[in-house]
Amino acid sequence: MAPPITLEHEDGVDMTEFSGGTSSPPDIQNDISLSSSSPAYHTTTAGSVIPIAPRRSGMYVTARNLTMTVGTEKKNNVKNILSDLNFFLKPGSMVLILGSPGCGKTSIMKALACQTHDERLSGKLLFNGKEPNPDTHHRDCIYVVQEDHHMAPFTVKETFKFSADMQMPEGTTEEQKNQRVETIMKMLGLESQADTIVGNEFLRGISGGQKKRVTIGVEFVKDANLILLDECSTGLDSTTTLDLITNIKEIVTTQNVSCIVSLLQPGSEIVRLFDFLMVLSEGQMAYFGPMNSGIDYFEELGFKLPSHHNPAEFFQEIVDEPELYYAKEGEPPLKGTQQFAQAYKNSEICKKVCDDLDNNIPNPSDFKDSSHMTAYPTSTGYQILKTSLRAFKMLVSNPVVVRVRIIKSIVMGLILGSLFWDLSADQAGGNNRSGLIFFSLLFVIFGGFGSITVLTPYFALRDGHLFSVGLLDVWIAGECWKIHLLYLDGLGE
Repeated sequence: MAPPITLEHEDGVDMTEFSGGTSSPPDIQNDISLSSSSPAYHTTTAGSVIPIAPRRSGMYVTARNLTMTVGTEKKNNVKNILSDLNFFLKPGSMVLILGSPGCGKTSIMKALACQTHDERLSGKLLFNGKEPNPDTHHRDCIYVVQEDHHMAPFTVKETFKFSADMQMPEGTTEEQKNQRVETIMKMLGLESQADTIVGNEFLRGISGGQKKRVTIGVEFVKDANLILLDECSTGLDSTTTLDLITNIKEIVTTQNVSCIVSLLQPGSEIVRLFDFLMVLSEGQMAYFGPMNSGIDYFEELGFKLPSHHNPAEFFQEIVDEPELYYAKEGEPPLKGTQQFAQAYKNSEICKKVCDDLDNNIPNPSDFKDSSHMTAYPTSTGYQILKTSLRAFKMLVSNPVVVRVRIIKSIVMGLILGSLFWDLSADQAGGNNRSGLIFFSLLFVIFGGFGSITVLTPYFALRDGHLFSVGLLDVWIAGECWKIHLLYLDGLGE
């Protein structure tokens, strides 16, 4: 087995070992409920405040020869999205993914979150030494997606509260949920926007950067052993991003959770917060190993990081534009994804990673997860209650729309009533009544086309497993809340 390579944080504290298993002390707790009515807080080096939660056993993720494909052999359109990836995520450590758009960062996140759809996975992807339970894996995983999908009429506090109602564990009291919401708003700096609506392109609300923080907070309302952040810095300035990643770093180290983050051109201060680096290109691995060994690895291949240059840009551009970092004359020694991927597979670092994956398989008994629990922490009846209340709030959140709908229904009812007034009881009257029913149904159906765009947040919540999936939830949860108004149209006619 390869000798261990010890990673050290800037303060010299031993963070993680490159080689060697991870064992959990017997007193580690996996109880993610809030045990105190007055939660304790910890002030980070960035000056932000985060909650102090019990240290958990974490999530040890190992991926061996992980490959993701789409298409079918029958149609001869099989394509590899990810190809032969080998990496690990250890409790208490953070991994940074860098690469140009389309390199496969989101695909890795989906695979780790067990949210693949038409994609097929091959190879080994183990969580704590075993296959994940697709029904309960979302309870152990925080997955922040790139897009911001929220219900515009709700305030920031109401958005967090709904997430707490759906995702916090069984037995959590209302007081604890409210405290959790306040804690998350304090951590993300959204206290002053607590009563401001989220908004969208038609309804003015919080800014784009604040909306991204809401997206992050919706997931961080629940405590989990695995944190997945897919380009969470989109819309945020460099200072806010640094504070955010610093807070997450504190959570990862103090609560012993695993974390993987994909970013676009982060600053050098942010890069130093990560323990491991993953460089992707066209779904293949150009590098995975300790962050403090990344520059030396590429310099051994013949490339040079310029002085006062951002290391993140160096890692992100080295595969696509290697000539920018080759100081000698002639062609660079490596060019293109295939050559960089093959060079990494032949490297000593890759061999150590593979040895670690093969020789240090986690023991599932050393870790605790939610595989033995129910799919959702709340019952179906509770979900129906909360989503019905949410739908009603959305219905009455814009009284102008409600009044316009009522007036339009009354006007259309008077028009139709005058046209079909005093129908006879013969065959011609029957045909006229059939025409009236057809026209009324047509009016209701075409009036509901505007509700289709409101389905987008529903699908986002469904993939995030906030509540049970089903057509009933579409009607109840309010993602098609305009459908309720269509009943007014029917009554008016």
